[in-house]
Amino acid sequence: MNRRTALATIGAGGWTLLAGCLGNGPENTVDPATVEDRVIDCEIEHIETELLDDPDLTIDDPLDPAVVDSDTRDGGAYFELETAFGATRTQEEGPDEHVDYLVEAHYFVDEAETVYRTEGFEADGDPRDGIAVDC
Repeated sequence: MNRRTALATIGAGGWTLLAGCLGNGPENTVDPATVEDRVIDCEIEHIETELLDDPDLTIDDPLDPAVVDSDTRDGGAYFELETAFGATRTQEEGPDEHVDYLVEAHYFVDEAETVYRTEGFEADGDPRDGIAVDC
């Protein structure tokens, strides 16, 4: 009887340890609050260098990306940003043209600190499908 009690106790303890291991998935080490400023700076840089590379185009308003959503996801931090701003296109013939922009972008920062960016509807699915940006 002592042997049965000992085996039952060991068996229950083993299942408890195993259940504890199975319940703990990989921990996410990327806190959105710690990388949010970096993502905002990346978006400003991207808009200035990639989207508005026309020398005849001048940004009228300060770029101020708004974080619409942020979340921790498997292996990283996810952000949805919107940036609304106006710009003026100078033209040799005729009056200058005012252009309004609304840029939607999704960012994902993984545990290796790689930053991925997708724009608009391209952001559906895995955020790592976006373009890795150097910022």
